[in-house]
Amino acid sequence: MTRRQASLLPEVALESWAATLRPPARTAVRRFEKRAQEVSSAELLAAIAGHLDAVEEAQRSNEFIDLDMARSLAQIARQLTERLETLSPQRRIVAAAAILYFVKSDDAEDDLSSSVGFDDDAEVLKSALRYLEP
Repeated sequence: MTRRQASLLPEVALESWAATLRPPARTAVRRFEKRAQEVSSAELLAAIAGHLDAVEEAQRSNEFIDLDMARSLAQIARQLTERLETLSPQRRIVAAAAILYFVKSDDAEDDLSSSVGFDDDAEVLKSALRYLEP
């Protein structure tokens, strides 16, 4: 009985999901636990838009930034945000943490200074989508 109750806690769900990620992303995602429980959909949407603006600006001086990938990932993040209110607290924290990971440029791989800067973001968002599948 105690084990079942513990598995219902959002932070346990986040830890379970984070364990499926590679170590640098896993460590970064764990930093978002508290924020992921508090953040609103409006804040996430604003952060997604702001991050995409920053990527577009950075790409003007660094042609190796993958703007197309950033736009695709931003679309996935927006879709996750639209689903937040329908998710259980356990699934909501995973979705919010994945979105927060995406909007943070200096996560496991810096989005704005590397040609592969969005590969880790893609891993995190795709992993969250798999976790959220019924």
